Amino acid sequence: MPDDYNPKLPCVFIDRDGVITLDVGYCNHPDRLELLPGAAAAVKRLNNAGYLTIVTTNQSGVARGIFTEEVLAKIHERMYELLAAGGARVDALYYAPFHKSAADPKYRDDPHQMRKPGIGMIRKACKEFPIDMKRAWMIGDKPADIEFAHNAGIPGIMVKTGYGLGEIQYKRHEWKVEPTVIVEDIVEAVEWILKR
Repeated sequence: MPDDYNPKLPCVFIDRDGVITLDVGYCNHPDRLELLPGAAAAVKRLNNAGYLTIVTTNQSGVARGIFTEEVLAKIHERMYELLAAGGARVDALYYAPFHKSAADPKYRDDPHQMRKPGIGMIRKACKEFPIDMKRAWMIGDKPADIEFAHNAGIPGIMVKTGYGLGEIQYKRHEWKVEPTVIVEDIVEAVEWILKR
């Protein structure tokens, strides 16, 4: 076995709304979920290159009572179907249903820091998959995604889709952490990763 043998796999963590899917606010029905142009093809490129693709998404709509976890599961099934139609797949999806304003305490308290920028979702993924964190990236459209990457010690890629463009143009002075790179969309983000 060569000295540089590494059984762990490279991984790209990807936010859902505004990166893979059109951000429609609180998506409360499967029929409202749409993939962004090029998203399936970009994810497929990662699949074909041997990268784990893991979606990490804050879904406070559960805590706010806008939709249930059962409805969220149906929405995610729709996303898997649309990706599969484009020949793509995600290896896992983790979501944080928490928010401090939740009426139900089970959604108010987040002891494992699942909600981004906490890194609970990455910790969980690392327990369940052979992830090489030295070859891991995060693609997101919000400062919380970039802070999430920073807190995990991985590069954070900011896309201009979703909230990205507005954040870049109008709120950059408020950011706690700068992204490693800013790109147009998930297609360009994947291109950037695969060139590294």
